[in-house]
Amino acid sequence: MADESLIPPPSPMNINNEDELNLFVQDVSREENESVKKPQYFSCLGQVNPNDFDNCCHNSRLKGGDLVRLLKKNFGVCKPLALCCELFGMVLPNAVALTVHLQDVFAMAKRQIFFLRHSAEGASQSIHQGMSSNMLQIRREMCAFLDFIKTEICRWLETMSCGQSVQISMRAKEINISDCLVAILKEFHGLLLFMGRLSDLPDCILQNGISHHGNKCSSAVYHYYHIYLDVWWSFLQILHLLSSSTNFKNSMLDLQFCKVQQLETESIFSQGLLLLLWDLCYIGARKFAKLSQEDYFKVSPFSCTCCQELWTMIILLLESRQEDLSED
Repeated sequence: MADESLIPPPSPMNINNEDELNLFVQDVSREENESVKKPQYFSCLGQVNPNDFDNCCHNSRLKGGDLVRLLKKNFGVCKPLALCCELFGMVLPNAVALTVHLQDVFAMAKRQIFFLRHSAEGASQSIHQGMSSNMLQIRREMCAFLDFIKTEICRWLETMSCGQSVQISMRAKEINISDCLVAILKEFHGLLLFMGRLSDLPDCILQNGISHHGNKCSSAVYHYYHIYLDVWWSFLQILHLLSSSTNFKNSMLDLQFCKVQQLETESIFSQGLLLLLWDLCYIGARKFAKLSQEDYFKVSPFSCTCCQELWTMIILLLESRQEDLSED
């Protein structure tokens, strides 16, 4: 088994350039003001139709411009002149939210994940129905937190690229931006260890975590499964932003999320990508475990439309990195 290669499913969409990618974006610039208030998260359409390549929800991450914002390094989450942000109900100054209060906000994120896990695995269906609005609100707050991290990282990296001061003044002392970015990565790594990987989710979560009702679904299982997709995709986005910055590359040399001898590079982006791809392939393989060979082409390898959307964005991101960063 160790020498068997993992072959990802074929790309559900063949997009060759940025112009074609923009066809999937519903007027991102026109809705930029709305994106300040509404964080993006995956929205499901249920099981994937193998004969329909356009399975993305109209307000999905891909059609909502999430990938375009990533490639342009402009998430448009925070207002340019805003001095404070609201994270998990706490109003914090932007300047210290990810420095002084870094451990506090990540502790709140773990608390939200724990609440969703408890609701999904231990609560009855009747409780799921009554708490559906709370479940979606938890995901909104979590994704707003993830978007805030990406926005601040873009801002700090832009400061470094312009040759400006790489120090953050805080409580009469200065902190190096690179040290702050490394601290964020380590806290995020701790969040992922707390959550676990997609492949760790039990079959009942994977099977019942999809719905053609999208985020209007009342099941806690649905929101629990999809917050995994939200967090792991955001993690890959952050790794892309940091690894594509020449000013921060040297600060990541000692960071390690997984160790694989077959990798020729120790890039943390490659490590995070490998973890996510392995899990997505594993989830796809589990769907075919009980099928006969005659049924293989009748079933999609994607657990839901959000999983297909995630595959699509990963493929497009890798194509962009190959073109811009000359990566294989």
